[in-house]
Amino acid sequence: MNNNLKHLIELQKIDSRLLDITDLRGDLPIKVEELADQLAKAKENFKGNEERINDITASIKKETNAIEDASSKLEKLKNQLYLVKSNKEYDALNFEIDHLKESISESENVILDLEEEKENINKENESYKSNIDDATKDLGEKNTELELAMSKTEKEESDLNKNRIKIVDQIDNKLVSTYNRLRKTKDGLGIVNIMSNACGACYTQLPRQTIIEVKNSIDVISCPNCSTYLFFDEELS
Repeated sequence: MNNNLKHLIELQKIDSRLLDITDLRGDLPIKVEELADQLAKAKENFKGNEERINDITASIKKETNAIEDASSKLEKLKNQLYLVKSNKEYDALNFEIDHLKESISESENVILDLEEEKENINKENESYKSNIDDATKDLGEKNTELELAMSKTEKEESDLNKNRIKIVDQIDNKLVSTYNRLRKTKDGLGIVNIMSNACGACYTQLPRQTIIEVKNSIDVISCPNCSTYLFFDEELS
């Protein structure tokens, strides 16, 4: 038998078993990844909200200080009204008093808006906390399931991958490249046994000459219909 052909058959056996191992884990790896992403996003949103709350708190303090400062000035100006001696001075004081009152009102409105935003963010963060707790719990459970599933086949998978590397090194690079490309589009199959004179991948009846060449095992032959590599093993046919 052609050495490339022989090693391609061995490679297919290894890859098929690796696929079986992957199937045994089901969608656990995907679920673990999804839960990890959900958890990371919830934590990121929670952190962003906490930072915004800190900014709001600082802004409220700033506006509160501005109100206190303006109120103090306002009180002094009101007291000065009783001491003025001219209408011009009286009008100037009233203008400044009105300006301070307007400033205080604006700061009070800003504080009200900030307090409302802060309340909404706190409610949102309660939801994020719940999501984080749920995702953390689910992720822990799924990780445990995945680790258990992996532990059962971990050594076998490691040995298979090591053997795969050794076998690949013994096959012509072009054949390996085509084999890998075929596997991506043929449900993991790069080389198949012919069954009842038909391709084991697409089930197309093969020309007589192709069957003869495949059975002779002198060269690596492809299915004329789907291009999958072919071999013949009477025990499997």
